Amino acid sequence: CGAGSLVVLLCALPVAAAMLYQHLGSWDAYRMAQRVEQVLNKQSGERPEASELMSLLGDLARFNQDQEQPDWLFVQAQTAMQVGAYPAAAALFARLSEVEPSNADILGWQVQALFLARGRQLDPEIEALIDRTLQINPHQSTVLGIRGMNAFESGNYALAAQAWGQAVAV
Repeated sequence: CGAGSLVVLLCALPVAAAMLYQHLGSWDAYRMAQRVEQVLNKQSGERPEASELMSLLGDLARFNQDQEQPDWLFVQAQTAMQVGAYPAAAALFARLSEVEPSNADILGWQVQALFLARGRQLDPEIEALIDRTLQINPHQSTVLGIRGMNAFESGNYALAAQAWGQAVAV
């Protein structure tokens, strides 16, 4: 019985290792996850320093250079948003929307990043993205909020009320 158990264990070990690798990813991915957690999950509600976020953004860019995994691109895009690198965030969200073209939330973040990158002004490209997003999800709150703000600032109070009303309804 001892030799049989040893054979089963020796056969199961590579299978278990492969399953663990598939679940956790590479050692580099594990280390990057630890780095992200170290920077973003501060104790007692502290916010990360801008220099820490910029350093993390650089690390994520290098990490994502060889592999384009959507989860890591998303973390990089969100970090870019936090440091105010809106054009970079918009480009990252655009890459993500290519992978997941029917994900209204990713499109919403792309709209927000472009809107902020372009000085809080809507242009035909952003309007087209807003329309595309709302076709997928008519209640996508980020896009509705931006549409409402823009309408309000331009004096179109009816459109602002409509957009905000749709967002609040969710």
